[in-house]
Amino acid sequence: MIEGEISQAPFGVRVLLNQEILKIIRLDPKVTYIGRMPENHVVLDDSKVSRSHARIVYKDDNYYVEDQDSENGILVNGSKTKRAKLKVGDQVLVGSHILEVISADESIQPVALNEQVDLHHDEEWRLDETISIHTGALSKGSQGVPKSQLRNAAMELPTLHLTLKIGDDVIIRDVVLDKGKKLKSTKAGENALFVALKVGKWVLEKKIPLE
Repeated sequence: MIEGEISQAPFGVRVLLNQEILKIIRLDPKVTYIGRMPENHVVLDDSKVSRSHARIVYKDDNYYVEDQDSENGILVNGSKTKRAKLKVGDQVLVGSHILEVISADESIQPVALNEQVDLHHDEEWRLDETISIHTGALSKGSQGVPKSQLRNAAMELPTLHLTLKIGDDVIIRDVVLDKGKKLKSTKAGENALFVALKVGKWVLEKKIPLE
């Protein structure tokens, strides 16, 4: 082992929302990423949390939490900061979630990147990094490829051309599908469009087979 490196972090974070413990995660030995997108170690389903909000890094035998130029920033023990040294008992506010620093025993394991799921236990993934469009069909691409390395990534995303008539009003929109959710179960070979439309207090739902 190289001097200054550790094989397992001695700290973890207890993730709380409204005083309810959602999960407990051991820190990565080097860097733990925190944000809204599923490629982070600590994924927070929170509109106040940026895609890549903050990180916890190991340096000079200590752990530091660092804001990653997020929109709403971070608070450590009630004080807004860009960078702060962490110790057991510290509380980091990220969006509406509190990350409480705890000592990690052997039962608490680190979370690998790309193994996260959202709070409803449905696997989520970024369409612009996992699929591409070829001759009108969807095909798997290489996972983990940064968006900047994809050719015309925005143009390759699935786009829904929507024309909606409500009474005398006609609404026309191009909806780019940049986020998806893996279904828990589906029939083999079945392709369908699931539409959920919110109009006032109503939610209209429809499954449209694509055959």
